[in-house]
Amino acid sequence: MPTLQLNFLGQLQIWEEDTPLPPISSQKGRRLLAYLVFHHDRACPRSLLAGLFWPDSPGSQARRALSNALWQLRRVLGSAADRLVTDEDSVCFNLHPTDHFDVEKFQTACDL
Repeated sequence: MPTLQLNFLGQLQIWEEDTPLPPISSQKGRRLLAYLVFHHDRACPRSLLAGLFWPDSPGSQARRALSNALWQLRRVLGSAADRLVTDEDSVCFNLHPTDHFDVEKFQTACDL
């Protein structure tokens, strides 16, 4: 199981082990990943995500755009794409215990 390093403070950077992953091309894709990682402790309803990220699109079009964005995120994540857990109704990003999420580390340090 590869270790991910997710750096959101500053410029978004994602590393798998010692290899940088390709950048996420769309701004909505980057924002979606950030939202899912920040809320990694719970599954997010697809209807909520579609409404948040595509508020001006009709429901079916927004859900299609969400599915497309998730497909693009899986392509970028490569062998770590299993972190994106999806079903018909929800999406969740699973952080593994060995993963490094800089914002979470920063929050932990601030709580000390």
